[in-house]
Amino acid sequence: MSVQIELGFEETERCQHVTDLFWQAFSGKLGFVLDGIFVAEGARGLGVGTALLEAGHEQAQTLGLSRVELDVIDANPKAQALYERMGYVVTKQEDLGPLRHLFGFNTAYRMAKVP
Repeated sequence: MSVQIELGFEETERCQHVTDLFWQAFSGKLGFVLDGIFVAEGARGLGVGTALLEAGHEQAQTLGLSRVELDVIDANPKAQALYERMGYVVTKQEDLGPLRHLFGFNTAYRMAKVP
């Protein structure tokens, strides 16, 4: 079974955000994946990213899911630092090898937060 939920967040027209939240199986358990998190450049550093993550965590909790996962690339160290401050840890690393030239980054990390 797959369920998709969309959350929207806007802060005084400086930030537009839509994220897709998916159910995913983790060793027979349902989990929660935050996908496509984005904060407009002018709204960065204002707590918008933290608010978006907290909204995702609340949605996961509402669904009774304790594990929340997301992906981040090595070309976005500020986002990775935010996720680490929010309690996420790297659980998987994917190196792109020769495809790095096509995608513009070398490594993607799967991060998870488990209370």
